[in-house]
Amino acid sequence: MTRIFRNRLHAILDELHDILERVDPKEVDRLITALQRAEKVFIYGQGRTGQMSRAFAARLMHLGMNVHFVGDTTTPRISRRDLCLVNSGTGTTRFVYHVASVAKEAGAKVATITAHPEARIGQMANIVVTVSAPTKGEARPHRASRQPPGSLFEQAALLLMDAMVLVLMERMHITPRALARRHANIE
Repeated sequence: MTRIFRNRLHAILDELHDILERVDPKEVDRLITALQRAEKVFIYGQGRTGQMSRAFAARLMHLGMNVHFVGDTTTPRISRRDLCLVNSGTGTTRFVYHVASVAKEAGAKVATITAHPEARIGQMANIVVTVSAPTKGEARPHRASRQPPGSLFEQAALLLMDAMVLVLMERMHITPRALARRHANIE
């Protein structure tokens, strides 16, 4: 059993390495710069992609950013000085598209992390970071994964966003110790 587990783990890590190596660093830099310039950052995603996005929102809060996960009761009004990051592997998720549309109408900059930049959310976004991983329901041989549908995209998106946090920490001169001081103490 140990050998099988190790083989599966290495298969996942190999897939992640392959996918993340293909992410365009210029796209990522544009998103990081937009995050730094935004007055408020709004983040949204559905399902497991939403869970990964929520984790990223928590890290941005630890960095001291004014960040909100769309749909939470304390989410304020969005404006033209803000950034809305909506993540969707397929680029077509109905509620994610709706959030992006409302943000765009309010004049906010819209960004997305997606596997499908050609889909409607990618077409609407000002900034698109492409993670070329298979998403749920896809049957593309050149983008196949041994994992359950969507898992590779979700994992890659989380690692991408965690790497962005490290870049932001460097740019903002924030140490892990300072970041830890913003961690919740009421849990």
